[in-house]
Amino acid sequence: MIWIYTLTWQEWLLGSLFLLFSAIYIYRLNSIAKHLKTTPHTRVYLKFILRTLVIGCAIAALLGPSFGYIKQDQLVQSKNWYIYVDVSNSMASQDVPPSRLDDVKKSIVSLSEKYPNDLFALSAFGPSLQTLCPLTSDKDAYNLFLSHLSVNLFGHASSNGKVSFQQIFQDLHGLSTTDKKVQSSPIVLIFSDGEFHTPVLSSTLSLLKSLPYHFIIVGTGSTIPSPIPTGNSFLKDSDGKKVMTQLDRVTLKQLASDLKGSYFDAHELYKLEQFTEKLPGISQVKDAKQTSMNKYFYFLVLSFLFMMIDILVTVKTMTI
Repeated sequence: MIWIYTLTWQEWLLGSLFLLFSAIYIYRLNSIAKHLKTTPHTRVYLKFILRTLVIGCAIAALLGPSFGYIKQDQLVQSKNWYIYVDVSNSMASQDVPPSRLDDVKKSIVSLSEKYPNDLFALSAFGPSLQTLCPLTSDKDAYNLFLSHLSVNLFGHASSNGKVSFQQIFQDLHGLSTTDKKVQSSPIVLIFSDGEFHTPVLSSTLSLLKSLPYHFIIVGTGSTIPSPIPTGNSFLKDSDGKKVMTQLDRVTLKQLASDLKGSYFDAHELYKLEQFTEKLPGISQVKDAKQTSMNKYFYFLVLSFLFMMIDILVTVKTMTI
């Protein structure tokens, strides 16, 4: 048996008062019987047991006893998240500690934990695109693939916006034509610092915009230039100078505008969550679950029956 509630001071007070007044009553009864040189009738103690059952069942009803299980259909709301993460060498910058890429990972974990009923997919892009995890509800498996995200995935290469976004279109277009799950509430989340070695073609953006997705661009990094760590040193150009990187917010905002999507900075995760909660097209999924039932009524009926017996049955208090 499972109890929904625990004993509070009200129940303890009720039980204590009952025992106190019962003890006073029995003490007074014995005192009178001793004065009259007789003994209390044993049925008096049966009355005490009966009243104890009344109070006990009433308290049990208040605690919400649950036992037995029934199958109950529950409506579960879910969205589908297709997440693309820039893993070019600039994402190793530590202007957002511990690094831009690690900050992105934390944001994705936070989203997956906040929406346990949602499905998540994961892909990485740099000079090209690589799918790491297809759409899944298995958060443990998803987090395992997420932990493999690294700027070493493409060998510390730069981000090729032209090629990677063409492949993102091919990936999303294929999903929209073969996967019925896309029709529920698909969200495409793109994490990047906006530093593309080659720009994204306008023709590719037009094709992406025609797909049935909600595009959200998330910019990560700082607008203050910072070096790119590589091992024990920093990335340098052909002249031996440190290569500096910074968040290109202008490019990313323009990208979001071209896709008729939205832009958020990575540190504005709460705004992103508020925005996605309002997105339409939420799928309704029936999920049969076993649910325990609150059986407080049984104990309430028992308490009432014991009370009626106590009222209707009279007993002698003592024999004179």
